Amino acid sequence: MEIRKLKREEIPEVVELWYQTSVVAHDFIDPTYWAQHKEVMGHVYLPKTNTIVAVEANRILGFVSMIDDFLAAIFVLPESQGKGVGSSLLKTIKENHTTITLCVFKKNVHSLTFYQHQGFRILSEDIDKPTGESEYTMKWKK
Repeated sequence: MEIRKLKREEIPEVVELWYQTSVVAHDFIDPTYWAQHKEVMGHVYLPKTNTIVAVEANRILGFVSMIDDFLAAIFVLPESQGKGVGSSLLKTIKENHTTITLCVFKKNVHSLTFYQHQGFRILSEDIDKPTGESEYTMKWKK
């Protein structure tokens, strides 16, 4: 598996990965919410972030996007989860940061557990305004 910077021409593949994974991971949110954000994700969001991808056999298995010290997104294809893809992406990001902050939906127990195993601690709980869902702010320190 290769970990490297996202190439501009790969953005549509990453947007589709994000969408498909979001619908599965966030089954408590109407899928139309994610569909409505696909264009913004590809044309505004991803170009502004520092995004790295995990690639195997010319297929993107997952990605992580950072904005400064904020982990804005980490998504791994459902069939590639539990195989070290997310851990490898996070390890690469941790090498370049002394602290990382992120937000995760409270109902996304799978991701919450993953982050806790990666050394993140819950700082606070708030409501995500666009979805109305409870979310945790978490932080990792080197």
